[in-house]
Amino acid sequence: MAFSQTSASFVPQLDEGDLVIQVERAPDISLEAAVRDAGALERALLDAAPEVRDVVARIGSPAVATDIMGIEQADVFVELAPRREWRPGLDRDALVGELAAALAEREPDVGLVFTQPIQMRFNELLGGAVTDVSLSLYGDDLGAARALAEELAEVIREQPGAVDVRVMTPPDVALLEVRPRALAAARHGMSATDVLRVVQALRTGIVVGYTYDGPLRLPLRVRLGEPPAASQLAAVAVPMADGGLIELEHLATIESTRAASLVNHDDAQRRVVVGFNIRGAALGDVVRALQRELPRAVPIPPGVRLEWGGQYESLAAARKRLLYVIPVVLVGILALLVAAFGRLRPALIVVTHVPFACVGGVLALYVRGYPLSLSAAIGFIALSGIAVLNGVVLVSRVTELVAGGMAPRRAAIAAARARMRPVLMTALVAALGFVPMMLATGTGAEVQRPLATVVVGGLVSSTLLTLIILPALYPYLAGARR
Repeated sequence: MAFSQTSASFVPQLDEGDLVIQVERAPDISLEAAVRDAGALERALLDAAPEVRDVVARIGSPAVATDIMGIEQADVFVELAPRREWRPGLDRDALVGELAAALAEREPDVGLVFTQPIQMRFNELLGGAVTDVSLSLYGDDLGAARALAEELAEVIREQPGAVDVRVMTPPDVALLEVRPRALAAARHGMSATDVLRVVQALRTGIVVGYTYDGPLRLPLRVRLGEPPAASQLAAVAVPMADGGLIELEHLATIESTRAASLVNHDDAQRRVVVGFNIRGAALGDVVRALQRELPRAVPIPPGVRLEWGGQYESLAAARKRLLYVIPVVLVGILALLVAAFGRLRPALIVVTHVPFACVGGVLALYVRGYPLSLSAAIGFIALSGIAVLNGVVLVSRVTELVAGGMAPRRAAIAAARARMRPVLMTALVAALGFVPMMLATGTGAEVQRPLATVVVGGLVSSTLLTLIILPALYPYLAGARR
């Protein structure tokens, strides 16, 4: 039977407000110390930056009823001032750096993770961890997996863009292991079960009966006084059958050891998670760089399996789906164009707008420094439809003029002049509609900006193709140079 020392873990988690700071301490801290340190961290955050308006800690009660949360854990809610009231030139990353420096100065050995409330919830739902990316290590030897996770975490910390790196498992807790000595207990008229019941009476008490509060049955427990300190357990006096007393150390072997404070399982396999967030870099680029670097830097022993999760897992799944969705979309557009024009050649000419529009979208992303994210990919799909619409406006007019007997070259130039206003109006209305999203800074702007940037940049290049390049190339594309 294992006799544990006080093993309260302190994991403040900011679930609401503008910023979430997760702090993890050693699991053998007492609840009183956790409450005291939570208040000290609140004061440190309030003094760290004027942008911090309020900090509130909730001890032992989750903000969401479905969360699993012990009384030794805390949720800390941080409220920030509106962005317009921040100091000039201060962005979120700089503010996070100031808060991290202030907390690290006060508690240098405490692990910190900065995130946002909704982001943290989605990360936990997607990958089982509150960080943007989780690297799961599966293996039967929990100690070896934990040691390997620490080595991997050190390599990840050196990767640009990877921040808040930590092993998502609390440190081991100290235990006192009590193993009864059957022969020694028998000499004093006791059995091994009697010795263990003494330990049970010290820690949790022995049920001797029940009472009722209405329909609720409540157990009555008898305890041998207040639980002694772990260092005094061996000297506890144990009553014998003849009325005498004997110290527990004469009846059992008591050893101090350490054991895992958390054993995490996934699909019946033991798992240790290394979590980290991404700031100042593209998530896919950081993970792909680590996938190349980690096997070279840290050899993976047999019996241990690595698996990437979190937002990267969702990104990989979305990219895989887009590999099928985008070709299907293009084939569907081409089929509709063939049905509209009745011939394949005009439909192919219209479809040439798509790559030209994509060129403008890619250049716009490069100029603004955005990666090719999932929202940007969706923007390319929306852009394809708008670009094809402009192509249909021009090519349909060219087809009408050619059918009326006009030469293809003259028909293309005349159609470009006649359709200039409709094409420009269509492009301007769509582009101006996306400009507010492209310049957005509020909630959800991280998703809106790449999508709108692709559409606006792509419409510029698509419009130039429609009004300038396509009329010049139409005679060659149509198979007639007259």
